[in-house]
Amino acid sequence: MLCRGNACGRALGRDGSGCVPRAESFAELICERSEGSFLYAQQTIDGLRRGVLTLNEAGEFPSGLVDLYYRFFATPRSTRTICRAARVIEPLLAAYDGLTEQEMSAVSGLDEIREFRPTLSALSSYLSTVEHSDRRTTEPRMRLLHKSLAERLRNPPAGHRRFRLDRVRGQERLLEYCRA
Repeated sequence: MLCRGNACGRALGRDGSGCVPRAESFAELICERSEGSFLYAQQTIDGLRRGVLTLNEAGEFPSGLVDLYYRFFATPRSTRTICRAARVIEPLLAAYDGLTEQEMSAVSGLDEIREFRPTLSALSSYLSTVEHSDRRTTEPRMRLLHKSLAERLRNPPAGHRRFRLDRVRGQERLLEYCRA
């Protein structure tokens, strides 16, 4: 079922509410908003899966990968989420070779079950696993998915300063961990 008069070319949601873009319109919207970044499409789909984005608000999706990152971090519980995410991400900004999950947990100082696991799960679409061909017996290491994310978290544009993460704090946490 389409919106009245098919003015926007979008289908109504299953329950008859909201205007949901058709596949062709949705693909065009994603291409337009991506500003040429293939990661935008991947992150948008991940955001839809996690419920951070909905098809009903497709017309209001952020423009560009950077604004999409910030949208994901700006959740209803964003202050607590950002603080926990910072404790996991800042050491990754400082670690040359990435960190194992065990190292990330220890360095973060978060409670393994109640805080670290949910935070790591929430960050999973922003992390990549790096397996080292020369050290196959070593546990895989994680790092941030893309340099653009690391750069934007270190130096966010005006209006997103609350998302600024500090590599030096990450280095300090890594040093504390190594000394223990």
